[in-house]
Amino acid sequence: MKINKRALVVLMSILILLFMFLMLNLNNIGRQPELYSVSNSVVSPGDTITIYGNYFGGELSKGRVYINNKMVFNDFILSWSKQKIVLTLSDDFKSGDITVNNMFGVSNSYLITSKLDVPGLTEDSKIFGYPVIDNLEIIDAIETKVRLTGKNFGSENSLSYLYFIDDDGKETLFDRDYIISWRDDYIEFYLPFNTAGRYVVLSSPKGNSNKYKIPVINKNLVTYSYENPMSYNLKQSVVLDNIVALKGSYINLFMPAVYRGLNQQSIKINSNNGVYNSDSNTVDIIIPIKDSGVSITTNLTSSLIVYNLKSVINKSSVVYRYDKKFPEYIRGFKDSPDVNSLDNDLYQTAKWLVRNSRNRYDQAQIIIEWINKYVKLNPTGSDVSEEIFKKREGSGIGLVNLAVSMIRSIGIPAIVVKGVKTSDTTNVYQWLEFYLVGGVWVPVDMLELYSNSSYEIGNINNNCIAFSKGVTMIKYQSENYRQDLYALQNCVDSFDGNIESYRAVWHNVIIE
Repeated sequence: MKINKRALVVLMSILILLFMFLMLNLNNIGRQPELYSVSNSVVSPGDTITIYGNYFGGELSKGRVYINNKMVFNDFILSWSKQKIVLTLSDDFKSGDITVNNMFGVSNSYLITSKLDVPGLTEDSKIFGYPVIDNLEIIDAIETKVRLTGKNFGSENSLSYLYFIDDDGKETLFDRDYIISWRDDYIEFYLPFNTAGRYVVLSSPKGNSNKYKIPVINKNLVTYSYENPMSYNLKQSVVLDNIVALKGSYINLFMPAVYRGLNQQSIKINSNNGVYNSDSNTVDIIIPIKDSGVSITTNLTSSLIVYNLKSVINKSSVVYRYDKKFPEYIRGFKDSPDVNSLDNDLYQTAKWLVRNSRNRYDQAQIIIEWINKYVKLNPTGSDVSEEIFKKREGSGIGLVNLAVSMIRSIGIPAIVVKGVKTSDTTNVYQWLEFYLVGGVWVPVDMLELYSNSSYEIGNINNNCIAFSKGVTMIKYQSENYRQDLYALQNCVDSFDGNIESYRAVWHNVIIE
């Protein structure tokens, strides 16, 4: 058989080109592009910007960049790789979302703002003192440390503050516990959990800055799915009776509010005469006493949507090291009633159980499964972790306390979540969450684990409604601790003025 050498050379050349194409784009086959950040979100026409992300495609298979739904022509693309695109903005550039498209899909969007579109963001904005956010740089992706750069931020002790904006326009104030350092031209802070994809804004006495979209960090660590949403209307009541007082006195009630947790959204708290306190997650209600010997009923109503939450952890992305200054780490070790992670016998057992693993997720799972296998559930048993460990039996609340104690003892932050569980009736309920580096709290329903052999760690049902995440310390709690009367441990009251006596009767949550 005679071989056509010319045809063979052509065939080999085609194969080599195909091989090079596959090598250049192997990591991008079948993957939708992801946009992580932009070098500068406040720009002028003619500026050069860099887009950072992944799966953009190689040089031979690159897609298109769109700004404000207008395609950026190739003449403006300076360089293109699978993780970085450098381009120059056209002279007619207007503010809008930037996306990267390829044959496999469209990336998430980023908002970039033209200085010409916002009077407060002109080059001479220093004269007027408007705050301007130029960039959000990731300092440490593992510990989610970021640096916000710009100008006119003010000082940490000034009246300036940060807040987040959801896609639906809801604003959330930034907790200053997350601040590492604050200067006039930059702010370093820990990025709170579940803020990726939202916008950050700086507000000062001079005005508000532009919006800057927060990038996705450690996206591959956990995947959440939200299923079967349930709408709830909750009613909480407190009855004050047998009031013996003079006019001009008042009673101060702290009624617990629903916690904005992993699977709880669209929460609305209603009260005609109360003020919501985000620090204690309560509504502070002042009740003036006009007459002695009367009874007063006060209600607090809330509405919310709760989902079945399923979480899948990528264990290969779980790291061992924690930043002990991180607020979430600190909160994961705050004192909790009946939780003692310092008991030596308890600690030695937990240490022995996880001796062959350094993966934090695996360590927590080993301890939880050991409790499920070797500790008996006794509805009338103890709630105290040390007693349960010694007797190998405890109440449902106690099993959660024991799990939190043992997980904390080996250095993993863990917290008790208190709330209610709805079925035919509404009952006090309790579960736990443990923390993984990268901003992930993993829920664990110990009672569900006991009753359901197919239950997987990281899941929580839509009939579990959380009121408190960890222990919330508020004024008067030490002398008015009432754990047995309600689902939440911070339901307290106090009084002022000429009150001689009264009785407060707390009722369970009513689902309407």
